[in-house]
Formats: sequence, C-alpha cells, structure tokens
Amino acid sequence: MQLDWKQDVWFAEHHAIHVTTEFEAWWIDHYGCPDDYTEDPEEQHEYFVRAAFALMGWRAALAKAKP
Repeated sequence: MQLDWKQDVWFAEHHAIHVTTEFEAWWIDHYGCPDDYTEDPEEQHEYFVRAAFALMGWRAALAKAKP
C-alpha cells in the first residue's frame, strides 16, 4: 500500500519530501491510513501532524546512527 503524503497541504509543504519507503511501511503498519480516521478533515489533519512528529524523530535517529 502506498499513501498519498501530499493529500494534507501542510504535510506536503513541509514534510512529504522526507518520507522514505521504510518510514511509510512502518507508519502504515502502526497507524493505518488517514481513511481509517473517519472522513473528518480535522481528524485526518491530526493524522498527518502525528506523522510529521514521528518522521522528525525517525530522521533524527537515522542521523544519529550515521558514523
């Protein structure tokens, strides 16, 4: 499954470029898809806000792991 990371304007503008295949697989496995969070735009935006925080942590951990 592939998620459209650009469906949320804010996430698309600030974070979508940094999403990797590995992050996407992990995120969907743990949190599902935005459609799982009803069709309420605010609830779906919250999904992407949480994804952004997780992605920032993911990227920081990878940067720290590099020699």
